[in-house]
Amino acid sequence: MKAVASYSLITLGVLMCLVTGPMVFALSASPSGDGPVLVIAPPWDGGAAGVVQIAGGQIIGPTAAPLSVLATGASPEVFRQAGAWMVLDAAALNAICDWEFEG
Repeated sequence: MKAVASYSLITLGVLMCLVTGPMVFALSASPSGDGPVLVIAPPWDGGAAGVVQIAGGQIIGPTAAPLSVLATGASPEVFRQAGAWMVLDAAALNAICDWEFEG
């Protein structure tokens, strides 16, 4: 019984490293320049689209995720002041979703 428990803990530890590694990298990607950003906001009060509208920006992605949109037209600080939880560089999508931004 103890062998199964220790095997489970080791497996859980390895899985946590595999999941949290890319997320730490993605969350540390601060926006650089005037390019598109990933705006992450709470789902209430219009969600991320509402934050972009309040900030005076424009949504540029063809689709939106439940908590985020790709946007441009305002600085990361303005998006944060409008209610965004986080504003990440668009390149963070590559680490989060295995998607590459070509811009």
